[in-house]
Amino acid sequence: MAPLHPVAISLCAAVIGAQAAALAQRLGKSSVILVSAAATSGAGVPLDAFVSYSIEFSSLPDFAGNISAPNTFSNNLLNNIGNLAGTKPYIRVGGNTQDYAIFNSSLDVASIGIFNTNISSDYPTTLTIGPSYFESYQTWPNTKFTHGFNLGRNSTAARQALIDSVPFACKALEGGKLLHWELGNEPDLYKTSSQGPVRPSTWNEQDYVDQWLHWTRAIKAAMEGPCPNLASNKSYTYYAPSFAGTSNSLDPIVTWEDGLDTDKDTAVITSHK
Repeated sequence: MAPLHPVAISLCAAVIGAQAAALAQRLGKSSVILVSAAATSGAGVPLDAFVSYSIEFSSLPDFAGNISAPNTFSNNLLNNIGNLAGTKPYIRVGGNTQDYAIFNSSLDVASIGIFNTNISSDYPTTLTIGPSYFESYQTWPNTKFTHGFNLGRNSTAARQALIDSVPFACKALEGGKLLHWELGNEPDLYKTSSQGPVRPSTWNEQDYVDQWLHWTRAIKAAMEGPCPNLASNKSYTYYAPSFAGTSNSLDPIVTWEDGLDTDKDTAVITSHK
């Protein structure tokens, strides 16, 4: 069974607690739990970054700012949580828009996003990022990030843009900033997405594994020159498969059986809910 992400665990606890309270109310009973301000003897220590966050890829420049105008408000909030929890939250930069993001080395702003409200009114579904996008990784000191690469867009130009982005991403995350990489967001929805399928209906687990292995290897090769330390077997690790669930068009167990971790670079088995 895949380990639950700390945020997922806390959300589950909140849901269970709310359900228990509702049940007690229906039964005409109530309970009061007194929580001490100080930890009891023998209390366990929370996992590192037990409270962590996922930020939509298109929104990172807003939340973090850039070198000349860092978002100190966001950083202060993260520092406050870190002071209470003992570890500053880990930040996953990904979500749906990581699979819309196309890198353009000549773009002179961090990103340009275009909304198509027929597809989604929540985020841009045409997204171009430039070199200055990666400045946002420099504004939150002592923070570890997971950067999401685009697997969804499958044209020759999009695949080349992915490789072109690698030196900028790895240089931005040197010096202890990198937690893991991620390639693709919820690929088990690629052929069924209501926002428009990006794979044929015949695309299966083995097809996904073959593409994942091909592009994780290509990313590593592109990283070896500019960031040899991050391209080492010890440092080059991924969140995977980052599926939307366990009952969609791809089975996570089958992907594992088909060789997803052939290169032994899957650090965290991830599933969304």
